[in-house]
Amino acid sequence: MFIQLCVIFAFTLVGSDAQNYATGIQIADDTPTCTKTGAQCASDCSTLMICAANNPVPIDTIRCSSPNQYCVNGACNTKPDATCGNGPSFICTADAVFPEPSDCNKYRICEGGESRLFQCPTGFVFNSKLNICQKGTTPCSKIDCSKATAAKPHIVYASNPAYYAYCTNVLGLITTYMFKCEFEQFEIFDTTLGNCRYNCNGKGYFQNPNDCNQYYYCSATNAKPSDPLECPAGYVFDGTGCNKDATKCQYPPPAAE
Repeated sequence: MFIQLCVIFAFTLVGSDAQNYATGIQIADDTPTCTKTGAQCASDCSTLMICAANNPVPIDTIRCSSPNQYCVNGACNTKPDATCGNGPSFICTADAVFPEPSDCNKYRICEGGESRLFQCPTGFVFNSKLNICQKGTTPCSKIDCSKATAAKPHIVYASNPAYYAYCTNVLGLITTYMFKCEFEQFEIFDTTLGNCRYNCNGKGYFQNPNDCNQYYYCSATNAKPSDPLECPAGYVFDGTGCNKDATKCQYPPPAAE
């Protein structure tokens, strides 16, 4: 319920520009959905869809059957595509809203380990920074775990690098695990580090959102921040310097549950 309210709250923030934003409707995981005109394969890797322009509902669907039981590149084939598998379509890693990694028109709401799939209206894409459907074709990113390797298993979600995927390939079964940085307003995922790190939005000193006593130095926008710097014991960083008044912490971390 809390996650659902967050999406609704995001919708109220758009104000007079509301015609350019919308909330999605919940759909079943196995609902075939078109993303382009012509023949294309559904996510189950065995259904061929015939699609019209600007219409997410297929004109027709064809179930690929043996010996050509796999749908690959818009045609039934004898061998599966590298991205096909028989594992769960989506695995929740946190109670949060996630973009659907393979479809810009969809998003997921995860609560209690359960995933619900939502679809934006035709002509809209999901904006993961606002947690709302936005009119147009941008922002739009997709994650293809077939491009990951054992040495480099992470792929950053380009539209919002606070999201990233961890990809596994076990005997040809590819699984995509979507994650989100804990402090998404301030952090991005760094594939070199294999962790989330502070995202420099300019030159200067900035508080560590996880610790009122710590701060970073950024030399420029998008630069890698310094290692955490610390105020003296009993002081907090207030946005400009160290302050003995604990109430002046610029971004108090969320209380532990």
